[in-house]
Amino acid sequence: MVDTRNVLIYALKDPDTLEIRYVGKTVRSLSRRLGNHIANAKGNKHNVHLSNWILKLLRQGKRPIIELIENCSYLNWQEREQYWISHYPDLINITDGGDGCVGLIHKPETIEKLRQAKLGTKHTQEFKDNMSKRLKGKSLTQAHKDAIGNANRGKKASEETKKKLSKAHIGIQQTEESKKRRSETIKAWWAKRKAIV
Repeated sequence: MVDTRNVLIYALKDPDTLEIRYVGKTVRSLSRRLGNHIANAKGNKHNVHLSNWILKLLRQGKRPIIELIENCSYLNWQEREQYWISHYPDLINITDGGDGCVGLIHKPETIEKLRQAKLGTKHTQEFKDNMSKRLKGKSLTQAHKDAIGNANRGKKASEETKKKLSKAHIGIQQTEESKKRRSETIKAWWAKRKAIV
């Protein structure tokens, strides 16, 4: 089943100047989301600039004002959050928006911790089906395709990875349509390669 919840794009405003300092998204109530921000500021400082700003207000006996900017769906919230973040100057967001990861570069030690935490984790079939439905028909921008190509260029799979891939594909029957698409892709790749040479 596709996620049909509404997504709220909101702003955190300075209580004195009413200047918008931060743009985010939530599927919860705005009051609950503000409570999360305040709890995070007191504990886990994910966004140090945001946490420091909130803590400064709290020391003055104040709180940020949270305000709804746009009510959107799960189909377009990433695009809308990115739009509003780019719309307002001088924000203390640490990313460009859209799932809280675009533009954010983790330290190598953070990446390793995240990797270790995810080892052995398997998604349920329901999760996989929902993800498939949400992404079906969603086309990638040329910039996104180029980024994927550049990231994978020159990489070679280890023998262990090749064996795992081979084992995973045993018994899988391809449809005629799938075979045709694969054949066309390979032909196009060879044609492109011959043209370069």
